[in-house]
Amino acid sequence: MAYGQQTAALSLSEKTGFRRKFPEDLINEELVERYNANPGKIGRLEMRNEVKWFRSALNRKLDLAPLAWELLLELIDLSHDCDWQGGPITVWPANEYLMERLDCSERALQYQMRALSRANLITHVDHSSRKRFGHRGLDGRIVMAFGIDLRPLAARADELVQMARQAREERKERGRLRRTLKVTIANLVEYVRTAASQNRPIADWQGLYDELQAVSRTIAVKRIPLDVLRAAKTVLDELDAKIRKLLVKALRPASPSSDKDTDHPAPEGASDCTLETTTTNPSSDEDTVRPPESGVAEPSVPKPATQSQAEKNGEGDSGYSHGVTPYSAFQHLEKYKITPELLVTACPSFCAGLNDEPDWDDLVAHCELYRSIYGLHPSAWRKMCETLGERPAAAGLAVIGEKFLRGARGGGNVIESPAGYCVWMTRQAKNRGFLDIGPKIHALLTKDNRPKKA
Repeated sequence: MAYGQQTAALSLSEKTGFRRKFPEDLINEELVERYNANPGKIGRLEMRNEVKWFRSALNRKLDLAPLAWELLLELIDLSHDCDWQGGPITVWPANEYLMERLDCSERALQYQMRALSRANLITHVDHSSRKRFGHRGLDGRIVMAFGIDLRPLAARADELVQMARQAREERKERGRLRRTLKVTIANLVEYVRTAASQNRPIADWQGLYDELQAVSRTIAVKRIPLDVLRAAKTVLDELDAKIRKLLVKALRPASPSSDKDTDHPAPEGASDCTLETTTTNPSSDEDTVRPPESGVAEPSVPKPATQSQAEKNGEGDSGYSHGVTPYSAFQHLEKYKITPELLVTACPSFCAGLNDEPDWDDLVAHCELYRSIYGLHPSAWRKMCETLGERPAAAGLAVIGEKFLRGARGGGNVIESPAGYCVWMTRQAKNRGFLDIGPKIHALLTKDNRPKKA
């Protein structure tokens, strides 16, 4: 018994001259059988071009060095066109030839050959002598060959092309997600800073800022997986919804305190007034507010402003050939009796932080300070002021900001892009001479706070 076991052990230790087998070799044999059963219709030059195409997309997934790709292209070049029409696709170059072509050492060549075999792109057909050789018939087809077999690559051609396309799509999606997340984080950080400047103990603003910075550090990692970016987007969407709700609460006007000046109390129902628009049907109690036909002044045509007043407010008509000019926009405010006090009453959420009797300079400064909350770029704000004048531009931004804040807390229709609304209003006023700030302000007022008709 012991003698038989020793004989078996000695026979297993003998060298057979064949290559040692690994798990990937079994997969390569299955690929060879699959190719023999259904030979591909891809040609040699087409296969070479496909390898060049999916090389950049699959380089990281297949974990191959640049030398391995060069070796694979060299092996494809050594094959013949007729080999790719069915049958063995075997080449039998000497190591010295490949070392000279690739300008590498024998050790490096063996290492890259092993890497291609592990990637299931080539396999080996060995002879007991460990030599590579082969013979071709009169038609050029391989009769017998021992060497490097490319049938695993031919069997996986369609699969590799599909993998390359998917990898390219994932790369594009990864880039889009990363850019979107960076912009979203920047906007949310600005929201948190703005809300924290209100000094309202509504939420832990520092904690929210730390969460945003943690997400920012996560997506800043190079070669981040797509699943991690998708998970980061889910977390950021939840933070976005949470921060926007808290921002609306932080910008909501506080309830009047006991030590506040009682000579000018806040109008009743100013904080929770019903949002009305110029398109709503008039109620049964009172018709829709219409401005007096004669305007504020007794004459039918308003008196022109003096030269000093026009220079001070930037409301002269020089340089304006069509559309609404700053002076005509100023007349529009006078016609509808729009004053800073009326704007504070109509737009309490937007004007939070102003006193009860502000002037136009206070309102313009307030718009300059808080325009970034609504996404209005400085250049867009300057264009709005140049087209309408500072006072009408401030009134327009107050109306749009008030509607945005009321819609965010469920008090009316939601304005998704206040900045886009401002740009549209400026373009309509400049090109078409259309301005409807006055009716919008009166629509925001409650019935008790509307000015009486003359």
